[in-house]
Amino acid sequence: MSVSSMRVEKLHAELFEKMQEEQRVYIEDLKTKTADEILNHAYEYLIREDFLEEMENINLNERQIRAMLVTETPLADLYRKWIDTEDPHKEDIKCTINNYSADEAERLGIKEKRRDRDAR
Repeated sequence: MSVSSMRVEKLHAELFEKMQEEQRVYIEDLKTKTADEILNHAYEYLIREDFLEEMENINLNERQIRAMLVTETPLADLYRKWIDTEDPHKEDIKCTINNYSADEAERLGIKEKRRDRDAR
């Protein structure tokens, strides 16, 4: 392993630890909230956990890691970026609904009704 890759690996570990600590503090804060407030943050919690999971294995270059280390709250920043660009996620949801319902209709043998052409 080269010195450069060892340096990147060390920086990545530092960033991951920073993000884990940020999430730990976030969870502790959630624990002080009411049940309704916690439910209001459930989606954010889930996405932040997904980011942490991906961060374990993602290959970022040194420049990217250093940029994320500069911010006080990389997880919160990632979440805000995610919210700003969430439309592709909604498209995934629509696609899943369409695929599931079509597969179930096929499995159950439900045929599409023909439209009455004279009704137009």
